[in-house]
Amino acid sequence: MINKKYIIQVLVLLVLLKTTIYASDIVIIDDLAWQNTVETKELRQNWKDSQSYCQNLDLGGNTDWKLPSIKQLQSLVDLEKYRPAINDKITQISVLTLYWSSTNLVDDKNQAWYVFYKYGESYYSKKDEKYAVRCVRQMK
Repeated sequence: MINKKYIIQVLVLLVLLKTTIYASDIVIIDDLAWQNTVETKELRQNWKDSQSYCQNLDLGGNTDWKLPSIKQLQSLVDLEKYRPAINDKITQISVLTLYWSSTNLVDDKNQAWYVFYKYGESYYSKKDEKYAVRCVRQMK
């Protein structure tokens, strides 16, 4: 006979695991794995070098990292928080840091979008500016 209480506990655990699992260097939120290393707090690069950094990242035994889209970066914003306005699971964050996205400005390919997590706002800038990098990968 199957223990219903045990099945419910397993189902609850599976739901929790799908939405948020985190370790020291990788945080999983809604089927996306986010880099959560000291480099995400300290490293500053231009947009092109940020793209390359993510493409060459080997973290957690995975090499399919990429620079996140603006929508992916915005998904980490928590507007009920301030300084930083970001999901609590992201621990490696500098309040005054701007994070590059892979998303180009539609009418000017020399500019790209970024997120400023101090307030959870998005802006765009020239790609030669040096901002922080937080890589992401899709969970399979």
